[in-house]
Amino acid sequence: MLIADTVIFLLMIKNTKMPDSMFLYRDHRGSLVDSMKTVREMLTFNELKNHIESIHGEGEIVVKEYCYDGRIKWNTHIVTHDGKAVGFTNGHVEKE
Repeated sequence: MLIADTVIFLLMIKNTKMPDSMFLYRDHRGSLVDSMKTVREMLTFNELKNHIESIHGEGEIVVKEYCYDGRIKWNTHIVTHDGKAVGFTNGHVEKE
């Protein structure tokens, strides 16, 4: 059942048109399935920063281009906290 739920979720994300300012963020996990369970919508860099710092403490948050992931159709950007990978977004996130 877990795999079926994940497939349905991935299809929903793939076919969803979001506002230009909105992006998806997922935490770094051991597998794509586990990582996708953490997906959340965000509107701003500050929202992303607050989320990450609530888990990892204060630090330098950097979002940079990483790769295209055909499995989930994301133009993936890696998110680091003090140089350590903590998650990924489905596109560029503009710093405010």
